[in-house]
Amino acid sequence: MTADAVNNIPAYLLLEPAAGDAASSMALLVGVNAGSVVTPWASLATLLWADQLRRAGADVPWGRFVAWGAVLAPVAVAVAAVTLLASL
Repeated sequence: MTADAVNNIPAYLLLEPAAGDAASSMALLVGVNAGSVVTPWASLATLLWADQLRRAGADVPWGRFVAWGAVLAPVAVAVAAVTLLASL
């Protein structure tokens, strides 16, 4: 979960040299993008949307965001991994 420790783009760039082939690169993309939905700071897009929602008066509690992310991220990664494996 490197993408949860840092933003997803730097996480991908940091780990990209370890991806030896196209399938590994795709798996890495899935991991750093779908995996980063667990923590709000792991994706610049999430922070920008949160700011827009706050400006519009919508309240999105970060605790709820993290709870849903903890449920949805593993599902998204699993579905993407199965799809990637099926395409090989």
